[in-house]
Order: sequence, then C-alpha cells, then structure tokens
Amino acid sequence: MLPAARNFVVPGLLYLLLGVICLTLPQVAALAVGIVAGLALATGGAFAVVFSGALVGWPGARWSFLAGCLALVLGMLTLVFPALGVASVVSLLVLFFLLDGAMKCTIAFLARRLPGSGWIALHGAAGLLLAVLLLLGWPVSADWVVGLFLGVYFLLKGWAWLIAGWGRPPGVLT
Repeated sequence: MLPAARNFVVPGLLYLLLGVICLTLPQVAALAVGIVAGLALATGGAFAVVFSGALVGWPGARWSFLAGCLALVLGMLTLVFPALGVASVVSLLVLFFLLDGAMKCTIAFLARRLPGSGWIALHGAAGLLLAVLLLLGWPVSADWVVGLFLGVYFLLKGWAWLIAGWGRPPGVLT
C-alpha cells in the first residue's frame, strides 16, 4: 500500500459504517435528513431576517427579509412535519445521484487505465440507477427509501475508497 493510499482507508471504513447504519435504520435516516433540512432552512432564514436590518437602504433589503421569512417558516414547518423535509430532500437526492453518478462515470473513464477505475464506474452507475429507482417509487416510498439509498450509496463509496487505498484485489474490476 502506498503511503498516500492510507488516506483512503479510514474514510472508506467510516463510509461503510455510515452505510450500514442507514441500511439498518432507513426510516430513522430519512427522518434525520428531514430534520437536518428543517434546521438548515430555519437557521438560514433566521440569519437572513436578523441580518436584513443591516441592509437598510439597499434596494434588495425587503426581498432579503421576505426570503428569510419564507425560509424560516418553511424550516419550522419541516421541523414540525419532517416528512415535508424528506419529500424535498428526495428531489435533491435525485439530482445529486444523477450528477454524482455522471461525474463518477466520467472520472472512471478518464482514469480507466488506473487500478480501481472499474469500482469508480460501478459507483457512478449505481448512483444513476438509484436516481431512476427513486423517481419510479415516488412518493410512496419516500419515508424509507432515502435512508436505504443513502446506505447503499455510502457502502459503495466506502468500498471504492478502500479499494483505492488498498489497491484492487486480483481478478476484480479494473
């Protein structure tokens, strides 16, 4: 193992652990995503409302205040009804899985001569597949599928990082 490759092993193991947690408790993972989204919206909205007072005299000050109020209200609603946050996050996850999958496939193509590039390609293809499956199951499965898909995603990411750190096993994807 190359000395720099060790930098991939610990994150890889942590990603694997995170994946196992998400797969074991998919509804809890999905609920946590909704709560974090609500907290982020409410906090950002509160900041915008508070700091919009410093913008007095700027033409966009009122709009900044109103946007902050909107984010604060939506964040509070998401905290009260975390399923709203999950539903919002599902659409973001679809976009994330599509873009991340496309980027991973591109990286794998560019690095196709390097060991482990096949695993990067598999990770990218899995991201694209997860995006499609998420769209097909919408909205019925949104309460648990987010946690499940995040678990699969983190397991594959952890495995890819471990392979990159340890080098590929003989006879495995190139």
